[in-house]
Amino acid sequence: MLKRVANAMHNIAPLSLSAPWDNTGILLEAPYPRQNASKVFLTIDLTESVLEEALSDPAVGVIGIDIGGINDWIANGLGQQTSVAITPEKNPPEGQDNSGEGRLVTLANPITLDELISKVKTHMNLKYVRVARAKDTVQSVAICAGSGISVIGGTKSDVWLTGEMSHHELLDAVANGTSVILCEHSNSERGYLENSLKPKLSALVDYTVVVSKQDRDPLTVA
Repeated sequence: MLKRVANAMHNIAPLSLSAPWDNTGILLEAPYPRQNASKVFLTIDLTESVLEEALSDPAVGVIGIDIGGINDWIANGLGQQTSVAITPEKNPPEGQDNSGEGRLVTLANPITLDELISKVKTHMNLKYVRVARAKDTVQSVAICAGSGISVIGGTKSDVWLTGEMSHHELLDAVANGTSVILCEHSNSERGYLENSLKPKLSALVDYTVVVSKQDRDPLTVA
């Protein structure tokens, strides 16, 4: 089971596209694999409560953590557009021509910042995002899920969309005319599991694919 799921994951996101700091591939194998396991369990963060959730289901045989393709999924929720990698892959695998870090989206028609915020919240199923406002009209959006400043920093666009940035990085962005939308680190990634990775993986393996219900961002709005 583990090998089949790993091969399917690599088909979705080839290992050759991973960053040097990524922990990729099979990270940990159980010494005694579960017999008759039939479920693949997806999560962003493998916290103690998430692990307990997975172990409580005897059918779970593989735990999969987040995988590539998240920035494309985010971009797809912003409306009609063109999209290119911010840092293109120099030697992309066959069929992965637009691969690379981040996405720079150019919308077909300009929209207001509030309209973009609404699209982001709807697509990512978020009640709240944090916003630093620089300009009201948006046509270009630089995207990098998680902590994306190393990818989107310096990109000339109307908006930077990522999970988290520091206080001074936000000040610099606004001073240079770029608005920022922050979704929190794992919130910028989590919706991808249910809406993109789950159906892709389900089409490649003969197992039930489930997404953790305990996996959540540690930050909430009080």
